Amino acid sequence: MSARRLLALATMLALASAAAWELRVDDTGGPGDLAERVEAAVDAWRSAGADVESVERTVLVRYASGDLMGPDAVSLVVTGGPPGVDLEILLRADASELLDDALIVAVGVALGGTPGVGVLEGRLVPDEDRRPSEADVTALAPGRSLPGDVTGDGSIGFADLLALAEAWGSRGVNLAADLDGDGEVGDSDLEILRENYTFRPLAEEQAPETPPAEADAPPEAEDPLEEGEDGTEDPVEDDAESGGDRPSNDDAADE
Repeated sequence: MSARRLLALATMLALASAAAWELRVDDTGGPGDLAERVEAAVDAWRSAGADVESVERTVLVRYASGDLMGPDAVSLVVTGGPPGVDLEILLRADASELLDDALIVAVGVALGGTPGVGVLEGRLVPDEDRRPSEADVTALAPGRSLPGDVTGDGSIGFADLLALAEAWGSRGVNLAADLDGDGEVGDSDLEILRENYTFRPLAEEQAPETPPAEADAPPEAEDPLEEGEDGTEDPVEDDAESGGDRPSNDDAADE
């Protein structure tokens, strides 16, 4: 590696030496200004309000061959790489005019952004002024304040277990269920969830329904058989009390 490349790499490492965010740049096989371009992309995210140093990731940026990238891809963000590297940003060396915009997208993904959302939209257009906004920074997920919180609702429970089960076996970058950040949802993520799984009392999950006030209760319905058409009680005399005899069917027939 040339002295210029070593100096650029040392500069980038010095900027990250006191923080969890570590960025490594290797410009072998392409233009030698890659370190400056990467730094400009990181500064663009910082200017928009991103707390870059809070992201616990080691990222390696390097050039890759066109055969590896494919005919249309300018950049790729992949998990793994050399020992101690969490993510690799691979760039096409022959896409100089799109490289700055591609780095904005790739660095945003490395910071926890979702590919295809906001400024991370993947279609690159020459001479486009692509800069992250506050909304793009808000959409970043730079880390989990609560280990095991797959759904991001601030608690760990059955919903997180269900979300992890649905994502089981998935591979990719910034997967919500990838709790250990290795790019795959599997046993190690389930272990993290198990260690942090908590139960909440039912009273906290569902508030009891408030019974209706007595004043609002509907009036009791009256027996229609005991009312006349005008709503007054229909007088019904008991034969024993009135002392009168009512003709039976047989008496009516004798007459």
